[in-house]
Amino acid sequence: MANCPNCGDHVAEALAAAPMAVCPSCDTTLYRLDGRLLSAGTAGEMHDAPLLFGLGDRIRVAGRWHEAVGHARFAYSTGWWDEFWVEDAEGDGRWVSIDEGDVVSQKPLETPPVARVPRRVGAIVSFGEGYRVTEIDEGRCIALRGRFPERLAVGDTYDYVNCMASNGELLSGETHAGETEWFLGQWLDPFELEIERA
Repeated sequence: MANCPNCGDHVAEALAAAPMAVCPSCDTTLYRLDGRLLSAGTAGEMHDAPLLFGLGDRIRVAGRWHEAVGHARFAYSTGWWDEFWVEDAEGDGRWVSIDEGDVVSQKPLETPPVARVPRRVGAIVSFGEGYRVTEIDEGRCIALRGRFPERLAVGDTYDYVNCMASNGELLSGETHAGETEWFLGQWLDPFELEIERA
């Protein structure tokens, strides 16, 4: 059983399901590496703000119920956005992002585009039918709660690019520490999103 090095609380349950979690008692961000429990620092300040849903709530995405198990907040040039890691009953997860009322559900791409990450709005990314770049910016992680499928840390920065297809799909590339991950998903109507409160 794993104990938080700062307060002794057990976080084994969260870390059994994910490689990274936030201690609910002291907000220390913990992750596993080579069988060791390490601290990634504090979880940051998650200032109160109106949220469509929160940790522990369930939302219906792609025809299945998913529970919000992780909540990350990122600052960018015009404010902040919230990212939730949600999992269905089988543990299959996806990211649900909320930014100024816009909601999108995305999954990591196993076969990402081979093109270089574009640095110009309007550029085309060749992937399937092609995606046009609509936004380029940098995000900085400012707060974390819950558990995640990967290591995140307050203060980490990500260069990102968002690209739209004619059918409304969103292709996003996020570059951190020289590595780029790609995600593909669909916009969700916040007025039609089914939510079950915890």
